[in-house]
Amino acid sequence: MRKQGYTGQAKKADRGFYVILSICLVVIAVSSYVLFFSTGKGQADPSDTTVYLPSSEQAVQTPVSVPDVDVPAEPAEPAVQPEPEPEPEPAPQQADQPQQTAAEAPEPIWVRPVDGAVLKAFSGDALVKDETMGDWRVHTGTDYAAESGARVYAVSDGTVTQAEMDAQYGGVVVLELTDGKQAVYQCLDEEMKVSAGDAVRAGDVIGTVGTQGYAEAGQDSHLHLELYADGAAIDPESVLGGAQQTASGETLDVSLPQDGIYVEE
Repeated sequence: MRKQGYTGQAKKADRGFYVILSICLVVIAVSSYVLFFSTGKGQADPSDTTVYLPSSEQAVQTPVSVPDVDVPAEPAEPAVQPEPEPEPEPAPQQADQPQQTAAEAPEPIWVRPVDGAVLKAFSGDALVKDETMGDWRVHTGTDYAAESGARVYAVSDGTVTQAEMDAQYGGVVVLELTDGKQAVYQCLDEEMKVSAGDAVRAGDVIGTVGTQGYAEAGQDSHLHLELYADGAAIDPESVLGGAQQTASGETLDVSLPQDGIYVEE
């Protein structure tokens, strides 16, 4: 009788175990169903932090807070600063040096145009009697006594700008001198020894005394010389000084041409 009673109790215990197991399976199935359809067709929302616990009546939603995590920002690259340019070193101070001045141009050599003396002087603004024209007028040059055929010399270094015959003044030669003055010769023979463009030196023969134009036909044979500075006529004797010499006082021998321009006929 005891054996039969134990077996009946065992069967009741087994039946109770299977009932509890079935209930658990149902709860699990319901929970899975709710979880599946609450997340939208079975896809879990990664942002949903609700934890669902299985229950026979209703799932309990327990919010779980997720702490904010500060993501460290990437360190910014340091700006590249341009290297400062080195300051120029100050130039060494030099001792005071005397200022160098340009070498002074040598003073021009002056030579009398002919060997003869002054026949008629420069008058400047004063009126003088003109023997040829018979009137009173200024004499803008100096007349030097000279025989026909006498040599005529360049009074200083320069360049010939004119060499031609003129009916009023005879043979005319114009020199542009290196010091800026201008020398004008008149009463030269038509056989002049220079041409326009020639460079001459003081003492060079530029021609001979010869033809006198009608402006001075009433005078004895002579050479007429005019000298201009800055366009104004000046007295040739104020420069020539009355002697055949240089500015340093050295006497020149003008009996022969300085560079062979003149050739004896």
